[in-house]
Amino acid sequence: MISLRNFALRRGERLLLSNVDLTLHAGYRVGVVGRNGAGKSSLFAAVRGELEADKGDVSLPGKVRIADVAQETPALPDRAIDYVLGGDDVVAAVLLEEAAAAEREDWEAVANAHQKMAGLGAYDAEARAGKLLHGLGFPA
Repeated sequence: MISLRNFALRRGERLLLSNVDLTLHAGYRVGVVGRNGAGKSSLFAAVRGELEADKGDVSLPGKVRIADVAQETPALPDRAIDYVLGGDDVVAAVLLEEAAAAEREDWEAVANAHQKMAGLGAYDAEARAGKLLHGLGFPA
């Protein structure tokens, strides 16, 4: 059982949580929702023992396991938008086809590749991918 009694938590001058009384029994699955900056991550950090409560108690049984996923992902060599765009195998293949044709200076094949890209909507794919990433909260 995980319990919080008269729990309060501040970050700097900002009071995030106060007078929290909570009991989670074995087997419970709980979701915590709230706007950015509401204190969700800080609450979990306090339960994991990474932050100290400003008031009250957090108690955990000796054998409790708490699983969590990092909020930030490690940096990748590619931009997020390039990663999303790379997921469209058909457009990626046409882009490779266009690059190979340009390398050979086969301008008719380049034009054909551009026609294919227009038909696939490839020219506005970056804008659509950016909108998707923005909607998910990722920087493009």
